[in-house]
Amino acid sequence: MTNGFKNKIKVIFGRPDFVPSDRIGIFKRTKFLPSTAVEKLTILKNCYIFFNFLLTALSGFLLVNYYQETQNWLMFIPFAFLVAFSFTVNIALLENKKWADYAEVFRLFIFILIGIALNKMTFFQTIGITI
Repeated sequence: MTNGFKNKIKVIFGRPDFVPSDRIGIFKRTKFLPSTAVEKLTILKNCYIFFNFLLTALSGFLLVNYYQETQNWLMFIPFAFLVAFSFTVNIALLENKKWADYAEVFRLFIFILIGIALNKMTFFQTIGITI
C-alpha cells in the first residue's frame, strides 16, 4: 500500500497516528467524512431499560426454579425463548438500534397475550398438574 520499507514497518510498529507521507492526501480526504451521530438515551428510557432488565433477569431466575420443581418442558421451552428474546431486545434498546422500539412493542404485546391466556387457566393447569 505504501512505498518504502521504512514506511511499511512504521505502519505496523509505529505510533497509531502515523500516516505515511505518500498517503497523506488520501488521509486528509477521508478524515473529514461525516461521522454517524450517536443519540444519547434519555434518563427515562435508561430507567425503563434498567427495570426491564431486572424484571427479565428475575423472570429467568424464577423460570429455572419452576423447571427444577416441575420438570415441565411444555411451559419451560417457550418461556425460555421469551426470556432470551427479552434480553436481546433490552440490549438492542441500550444500543439504540432502529428496530428495538418496534421489537419492544411486539414483546409487550406477546406478554399481554400470554397474561390473558394464563389468566383463563387454573393454577393447576398453569403448573402442569392435571386433576
